[in-house]
Amino acid sequence: MSRARREWAIVAAITLVLACSDEGSAPLSFCAETFDCEQHTNELATSLRSAASAGDESLVDRACVSDGATCECRLAIAETDGSEVLLARRVSSTCDLYSRGGPCLVGPFVGCTVAEDCDEPCAELVEAYREDRARVFEVDVRQSECLSFGEARACVAVVEVDDRCYAFASPQTDLGTTSYACDQTDDEILDMAGIRPD
Repeated sequence: MSRARREWAIVAAITLVLACSDEGSAPLSFCAETFDCEQHTNELATSLRSAASAGDESLVDRACVSDGATCECRLAIAETDGSEVLLARRVSSTCDLYSRGGPCLVGPFVGCTVAEDCDEPCAELVEAYREDRARVFEVDVRQSECLSFGEARACVAVVEVDDRCYAFASPQTDLGTTSYACDQTDDEILDMAGIRPD
């Protein structure tokens, strides 16, 4: 998602917080106090500080679909009982796989004609997926607060992951895909992300 589209989505979500209430009732809020936000943000940080898996996922099938515009890549999760993950390479996508820590790992590909054309694109996707799942990130929660947007309240967070900063507000609960330089203040980062509490 581009920065402009992500900022629009955040503004739309906050507008929803303010607008989604019956006339005369309290506006919809996502938190009552900062503790509500800290719990989730700390859980997110903890999940990034440890590996999500042993990195032993393997490609079990691939297919060329959507008139050659997509390679479907089916992965088996070795540490579970038969679980699978379906990933895809898409011609029209700006990014086919984002890291758990935010940035894009694998970009779009040139297309396919037969299933064999997906061997290399899927292998690249699987390798990036495995490495990211096994990766441990340096994470610092710079801000996690329950703040006011008009009469409603939402969780607002700024999180530093491997020297890049991410900002988000509920109902969004993950880092998103747009990062910012961490030499800026939290307020500056929030403003760049389109998150402007009272």
